[in-house]
Amino acid sequence: MHFLRENIRKDYEKGIEEIKKASKIKGLVIFVLGMVMSWFIHFMIYNIHPSYFNGQRLEDYFIVQISKEFGFNQREKINLQNVSRVNNGILDESDTLFVTGKYENQYTFIAILNKGNRRFSDFIFSTDSEYKIVGKFYSEDVSNYELIFSDFKSIDLDGDEQDEVVINLYSEYASYTPKYTLVFKGQENTWDLLEPDLSVLEQEILRSSEEYDFFLHSNTIIVDDKETKEIYGLSNGGDLEFYSNTFYNYYDFFYRVSLIKPGQCMPDIDTFAYLMLRIDSKTNELVVEENWNQGKMKISEFLLEDEVRADMGLKTDKHIFYNPILR
Repeated sequence: MHFLRENIRKDYEKGIEEIKKASKIKGLVIFVLGMVMSWFIHFMIYNIHPSYFNGQRLEDYFIVQISKEFGFNQREKINLQNVSRVNNGILDESDTLFVTGKYENQYTFIAILNKGNRRFSDFIFSTDSEYKIVGKFYSEDVSNYELIFSDFKSIDLDGDEQDEVVINLYSEYASYTPKYTLVFKGQENTWDLLEPDLSVLEQEILRSSEEYDFFLHSNTIIVDDKETKEIYGLSNGGDLEFYSNTFYNYYDFFYRVSLIKPGQCMPDIDTFAYLMLRIDSKTNELVVEENWNQGKMKISEFLLEDEVRADMGLKTDKHIFYNPILR
């Protein structure tokens, strides 16, 4: 009898083990099938769904949206020169795009697009891309050789842990090629173009001991159909450089503007007007950097890096204040 009970117990335990093994296999099969179904549903929604856009389809969508927002009637004449993503944008950490392009022989435009936040139900029943235009900037009456895209950078210029956007444009003329450096700052779901009024240099130059005029090319940018801003092209040795400020964890804007004397057609390449600016953290506008040359403009021959540092009000024994970047 004891032998019989022992065999029954062993058979029972063996049966339980077999059931457990079968349950594990069944569970594993269910898990794998669930993963496959989840992947399939994800693929169907995000790759076949009408609101999923990538590659050429996304570019075509941009053209359609830009045509509507900017009032461009002939879509085939829209030329997208660059599409770049902001690394750490204020609107959405990785989903803000800057689209730069030309329309006919007439416009240069910059469109800012953001994905925004959509409910899942909106995504399922929508046939539009997630990207929407949240900012538009354009210049009218520019030819195909004016305001051409050159470069895009995304970098935190004011130390607030949010990237600003730097876009370089240029124009090609017979005797000079002005370079335009546009800086955009995001705040409260909008992007502002930070552009100084370099025409104030004229007053400073007139007060100087020499007779000079600055060699500066300007164009007008229209912002969201509401306001206009002047952008300035620097050439013939003129440029905008960004210098890291060791003391305050931001970058300064160092403008070098070519000067000409009365009667000259082209600038004297050895003489420039210099001005140092920074982003004011309270107003988000460009203001004079008071620590450089006592906050004043400087007329001088070409300044080397050591000479730029020597004009800073705060000094150490090594005179190390700035490292030039984004030339």
